[in-house]
Amino acid sequence: MSSLFAFFTPGPFELVIIGIVAVLLFGSQLPKVARSVGQAIPSFKKGFKEVEDEVKEIGSEIQKD
Repeated sequence: MSSLFAFFTPGPFELVIIGIVAVLLFGSQLPKVARSVGQAIPSFKKGFKEVEDEVKEIGSEIQKD
């Protein structure tokens, strides 16, 4: 099964081609997209941290019981 997945993994040349196509299609919008992604990452990390803390809190309550 892993060899099947490796068959569909793009190599460096394919990634360059995909990058060129992305720049050609979305060239003027890429800075906006990059800015949005940059702003979304910290909020995602914050949400993940809150969920992780909540799970730890519930786990400690279960151990107390």
